[in-house]
Amino acid sequence: MASMDRGLHGPLVPQPDVYIPSPDQGFDFDAVKDLVIWDQFGNRKRFHTLYQETKTIIIFVRHFLCYVCKEYVEDLAKIPRDYLQEAKVRLVVIGCAPHTYIREFRQETCFPHEFYCDPDRDLHKALGLRLDGTHGKASPHVKSSVISGVLQSTWRAVKSMHYQGDMMQQGGQFIVGPGKKLHYAWRDRNSQDHTSVNQLLAEAGVQQINLPNDPRIIQV
Repeated sequence: MASMDRGLHGPLVPQPDVYIPSPDQGFDFDAVKDLVIWDQFGNRKRFHTLYQETKTIIIFVRHFLCYVCKEYVEDLAKIPRDYLQEAKVRLVVIGCAPHTYIREFRQETCFPHEFYCDPDRDLHKALGLRLDGTHGKASPHVKSSVISGVLQSTWRAVKSMHYQGDMMQQGGQFIVGPGKKLHYAWRDRNSQDHTSVNQLLAEAGVQQINLPNDPRIIQV
């Protein structure tokens, strides 16, 4: 198992409009199990169905016009399905935009795995995900410079003419299941504070992948 130096033991900083979970390693299963998420077709699903029967990597991302979010998901898209299937692990991304934007975002990022939305951010709040809009730096998954990234985001916003999620919302990563088992938890402190792809795979027991700026985690 890779180092658990982030997530489970990190401090949970209270935010103005979020509910801070009870001390079950930062994940209150009872509080979130029946909250609703939406797929790209507008179908509703209870959150607990994502991890009820299997171990699941659940990744919460920022608004869909965020270039950081887009480039992170592009690297997540490179995880082969057979790697997940061999490890019996599910991979899910959840955004905070209306579900009508999922299809376009998946096409832009070539993301082949499960994708849902929590447009009212009820799940984000219940899990204590930060709401402060702080921009970070030095993610191994962000290839664009700040200037280039902002220009890309601005152009996509002009084409869309709509907000695609709360611009202040930060994300987080969890590995849970089957049932009420928490394997890993991390709440992003800024826009580029997400867990690296290979660390997530290592924590979940999934074969890691070759990414130029994200070295493989050595199992100890």
